[in-house]
Amino acid sequence: MRSHRFLVAGLTATLLAACATTPAPAPTPLSTSQSATVPTPRNGSAGLQVPGVSPQQLHADYWLARSADADRIRLDAAQVATLDAEQFQRDPTFNRLDAFPATMDGSRVRAWIEQLAKRPSGLLGKDGGAIGDSQIDAWMASRALGDIPAQVKVRWAIVTQRADLRTFPTDIRVFRNAQGIRERIDRFQESALFPGTPVAVLHTNRDGRWLFVASPTYKAWMHREPLAYASQAEVLAFARNASQRVVAPHLLADGRQLDMSTTVAVDGSKAILPVRGNDGQLAQREVTLPAGSTVAGALPYSERNLLTQAFRLLGEPYGWGHADGTRDCSGFVSDVYRSVGVQLARNTGDQRDSPVLQTQRFDEHSTRAQRLAALAKAQPGDLIFIPGHVMMVIGHLDGRTYVIHDTPGVRINDAAGDPQPWPLDGVSVTPLEPLRADAQRDFIDIMLALQHVMPRRD
Repeated sequence: MRSHRFLVAGLTATLLAACATTPAPAPTPLSTSQSATVPTPRNGSAGLQVPGVSPQQLHADYWLARSADADRIRLDAAQVATLDAEQFQRDPTFNRLDAFPATMDGSRVRAWIEQLAKRPSGLLGKDGGAIGDSQIDAWMASRALGDIPAQVKVRWAIVTQRADLRTFPTDIRVFRNAQGIRERIDRFQESALFPGTPVAVLHTNRDGRWLFVASPTYKAWMHREPLAYASQAEVLAFARNASQRVVAPHLLADGRQLDMSTTVAVDGSKAILPVRGNDGQLAQREVTLPAGSTVAGALPYSERNLLTQAFRLLGEPYGWGHADGTRDCSGFVSDVYRSVGVQLARNTGDQRDSPVLQTQRFDEHSTRAQRLAALAKAQPGDLIFIPGHVMMVIGHLDGRTYVIHDTPGVRINDAAGDPQPWPLDGVSVTPLEPLRADAQRDFIDIMLALQHVMPRRD
């Protein structure tokens, strides 16, 4: 696993992780304005009262009313498409599936698998027992790297239901320590793919149950069952035709989860979703979306739509690596931005290091005054990066920067000035300035970057 996926040593106790399987909160239509009669949303799944956050501030409209620029279109549809194309061209974490050849050098596929994960050590099972060398040997052997031919024939498929991406071809959850077990941070959980995602299938594990795949933004192992096969042309055409985005998350009658920003094709009042036929081939099914569903093309790239979409997920439980039907900090901002057609890299470090987006960086030579000056100019929708975590700016109030972020928890000083844990466990609104990294440092002191999600000017 790459280090930018993990919390650095000083922050492990700061971000208090927890996973859950409760569904996302009920969606609010885009046209609805909040009022005194609207129930107060939960701030994080724990619903704690965060110091400095009033009930009114848990609504997007509160922050949008403070902005004179909420409806300005930052990029039009053509400009968003240009930005998207540039990211796929220049960012090495993106995968140009349309440029994949029919056959691929086997050594390249092997390198991708080995790059995903080296031999792990020091792991615990969910019962707290140490995972022995024999189990690790089995996972390493299960990858069947010796079976990769000199030339790999690429197969093509569409994801038919939400599916986990794993570091190794196993469902066994593993942890670094007892705290990780309590916080449910499974070190083999990489991400998740949504229905309609195209993938290149590059390798099969030893028992045939797992496939190593390349999606547009990630390469990892997944179960074989959620995939429906077709030709490269058919798969990419299906993905292109699925140009309508689910604006708010829904659970279908058949149990399939349609996350916010899942792309579907639409025929009248029906959504066209991919299914796996009895022969494993790609088929499609017309599905009536639940009452109140909103499906649209990419929303206009504006502050109003960014904040509205972000607040739709307020209170959703935190899930490391998109585990258990939820999402994590980088997945949260990715899904929000995908609503307006902007694709972000999957992990926080890759998002921060984008070669395409406007990013102001900070290091050990940056002063606190420099960081505060940058924050004062931050716009709603801007992304703030600390080691292992990303937050989205929603506005400023009384000299503080307010953010919405998907977080296991934070630390805030008590009356005596000592940092105390606030286990928010989900998408939450907090002021930035009071958040503590540890007893000596604030989040501001360890801020690595402030990113404006627009094309770089150079």
